[in-house]
Amino acid sequence: MGDSDSLGDARCKQANAFATPSTIKSKMDASIRGGGRLSAKRGLDLLLLDGRTTMKRAALSALCATLIATAATAAPVVRQEIRTKAGKPWVHKGSKFAFPAMIGPFSRRMVEDISDGKQIDLAGTYDEPGSQTLASVYIYRPAMPDPALWFDISSWYLQRSQLLGGVGKGAAPTAFQMGSGSDTSALRQSYALASNNVGSTGLAIVPMGRWIVKLRMTSRTLSPAALDQAMRDFLYGLSWPSNVPRKDTVPIGACLRSLTNERAEELEQPSAVILVGAMLASMAEKPEADAPTEPPARLCRDDIRSNASRPLYQLDDGATGYLQPLGDNGTLLVVRNDPTSAALIVELAGGDKSESRELSGQKDDDKKASAYDGRKGFFRITLMTPEQWAQYPAFDSLPSIEQTTDVVENRRPLSVTSFLKKTEITLDPATFK
Repeated sequence: MGDSDSLGDARCKQANAFATPSTIKSKMDASIRGGGRLSAKRGLDLLLLDGRTTMKRAALSALCATLIATAATAAPVVRQEIRTKAGKPWVHKGSKFAFPAMIGPFSRRMVEDISDGKQIDLAGTYDEPGSQTLASVYIYRPAMPDPALWFDISSWYLQRSQLLGGVGKGAAPTAFQMGSGSDTSALRQSYALASNNVGSTGLAIVPMGRWIVKLRMTSRTLSPAALDQAMRDFLYGLSWPSNVPRKDTVPIGACLRSLTNERAEELEQPSAVILVGAMLASMAEKPEADAPTEPPARLCRDDIRSNASRPLYQLDDGATGYLQPLGDNGTLLVVRNDPTSAALIVELAGGDKSESRELSGQKDDDKKASAYDGRKGFFRITLMTPEQWAQYPAFDSLPSIEQTTDVVENRRPLSVTSFLKKTEITLDPATFK
């Protein structure tokens, strides 16, 4: 490679085969073409197209500002009603999920897009005047399509909502079968209304490939047991695509111990490792792949560290990280140990220094790699929304939730990977001077 400040015609192969740090480094080295280093004068925008990735210039600031503002603040949701035909089902193209005109005694009132026209978060409203029962069906595309996680998150917010005057203690969650499979992949739960002798509310979550379907039902007259039956009948009255997973879903329980992590030290990352982190996000999130993905770790809810507005979930009892939802519509703040990036840093430190500099475009990348203690962890902070993932600095041990929140609120992301229509990776130019 040459020594110019601009990256010319650069190409990277799709990273499906990136199984080890060695293959990551060799494939990146072999596929970057055109001469020159990754320069601050050219932020990168990786477009995944037919198995190939093209790099071109893009701006970061506006994108990141929009990402953080949307994910981390309680901005009003703009609901756009979708035009439907009377008596006909309306089918969502992205998921093939249908909102029928009638479901048993329930009549469809409207279908709305609550994702600014992107149709990645939709709501259908139904009512049954006879029992004064209202049902809302949501379909959304969360950052991590784990039904147990989103059931627990939705239940956590429901139990703390004052819109219905509060809810009483709910029955134990019920796992049940949906779609063509025989496994109990869905969960539902009903509650009595705390402010009323009669009345109930309930929640159900059904996984559907990369999508989650959520039912919320509230009645002024039905008991919790009757509402539970009404939710079951409502869900069985829907037509389900074939991508409802055949896997049992187990409700998430409370953690045995709360997180007690101390303040962690920030790591200096070689720019090649930052680029790999951004590419790993694009590999994990494939809009064309409708198959469900495995959750990253065993989850439990840390009731002591959960604050007044958001629950906190440990990964593998806190050994590999934690996550915190920013609402119940698919956005997560994730802190997770990344052994792949840690191993890549160690390999860069032990390899040819000129090759390391050439690959990363940073003259001091070999120094950063050599300074990393391979015996420590590599805990990466990622803000995941349904549309994009933002990668923040990594730490040598698990940072506290306060430290993580401070980083996301006050630091620029190192990279943002967007993948709603096409895969685009935008890198912070300051990282590639």
